[in-house]
Amino acid sequence: GVKRVVMTSSMAAIAYGHGERGTPFTESDWSNINSLELELQQMKFDHAVRGLGNPMEIRELRRNIARINTEMRAREVSGFTPAQLELRSKLRARRSRQK
Repeated sequence: GVKRVVMTSSMAAIAYGHGERGTPFTESDWSNINSLELELQQMKFDHAVRGLGNPMEIRELRRNIARINTEMRAREVSGFTPAQLELRSKLRARRSRQK
């Protein structure tokens, strides 16, 4: 049976960098954020030096990195204790009043 279901805003958070496959994805298949950030820096450099065939790839990779970071933060927050959530709510309220 199913032990766990992972919901994400983008399949790119899991499948990016993997070829076609016939088996289900697991958490060990998630894209490595550090390698994606290095790839983004390399793409930016290449674009500045000689241009990319499709510069929209930079935006897509940047958004995929943001999606992965968002999912990682959501998982972190879901593990907070009620006291930590209360503190987080107070900090967010204070920041919104300072704007």
